[in-house]
Amino acid sequence: MRTLSTILALVMFAFPVHAVVVWDEAVNGELSHAFATPTLLNLVVGSNVLKGQVGNVDGKARDYIRFVIPAGHVVTSMNLLVYTPGDIGFAAINDGIHSFFPSFDTSAFYISGIHIFGSDVGTDLMDRFVDRSVTADSMGDSELPGPAPYCIVIQQTAAQLTTYSFEFILTGPVAVEASTWGKVKALYR
Repeated sequence: MRTLSTILALVMFAFPVHAVVVWDEAVNGELSHAFATPTLLNLVVGSNVLKGQVGNVDGKARDYIRFVIPAGHVVTSMNLLVYTPGDIGFAAINDGIHSFFPSFDTSAFYISGIHIFGSDVGTDLMDRFVDRSVTADSMGDSELPGPAPYCIVIQQTAAQLTTYSFEFILTGPVAVEASTWGKVKALYR
């Protein structure tokens, strides 16, 4: 029983209980609408939520974000939590510290780009970047490894505001103190 309790405690502490909202336009202000200066998000290990709005209204057709994945870390999921109204949109990923204005001329600069639909809510878009790319390239794997900077553009060209929310899951090495391993080993003696 003591072993089971210890294992459960280790599992609970290994995974964050709550998502971190890394940007909410209602609280933090507008995300960048300029491809040369994307808004920097500071992702943490675990669940990171981005909330925003785009639409071809008042120059808000595109939101540009960037983040850096540290060495030994990976973004394993980009879950679409909210996308309303469900009109077709666009999202693309590129590596580097700035993004690009989406067009046929810049299609080759993206790692992958996809159309987003309301029916995608509840799915991992990283899988869609592999199997449903509409740009020149598609991702070969549904993960973004570090160390590297990445940018994402989210676009809605219809004359409406689209509310969206993404959850980025960042995984990485779990720091463990040497004394902790000694305590765990002692349980198995």
